Order: sequence, then structure tokens, then C-alpha cells
Amino acid sequence: AFIGVSGFSLEAGFTCGTESDMLVKRLVIQKARTSVIMCSHEKFSCLMPYTFANLSDVDYLISDEPMPEVFRTAAGEAGLKML
Repeated sequence: AFIGVSGFSLEAGFTCGTESDMLVKRLVIQKARTSVIMCSHEKFSCLMPYTFANLSDVDYLISDEPMPEVFRTAAGEAGLKML
């Protein structure tokens, strides 16, 4: 499953703006064999109201620029592969 995000922070995880999006994204991640998060660099440290996943819940992260060091460290500890 390829899933876009509206925001990401270490404290809140991967976030989106509506409850319905959050429920669908959680279910998709649970059912997928492999989950890939697509997150542009401006979404790091951006917080939206609904959390649908944490670093350890997904397999890969694709971003248009390298993640900040603090995020890369946390992602590596969670086993998340960054592309």
C-alpha cells in the first residue's frame, strides 16, 4: 500500500486532517503486506489532528529530500527503510 501523509512528527507519528482518512489509512496499513509512506520534506514536524501510524507500523518511507537526522535515527531504530 502506498499512503500519503499530511504531517509527521516523532511525538504524534504520521498524521492526517480528517477522522475518516485516519480510519481508512489505519485499516489499509493493517491489511497491507507492505506499507509505503510518501512524505514530502515540508511534512516533517507538521502536526495534523489525527494519527494513523507510527514509525514501527510501516515498512518504507519515500521522501523528496533526506529526512532530518533526528527522524532518520528514530526511523532506523524502528526498522523503517528510507528511500
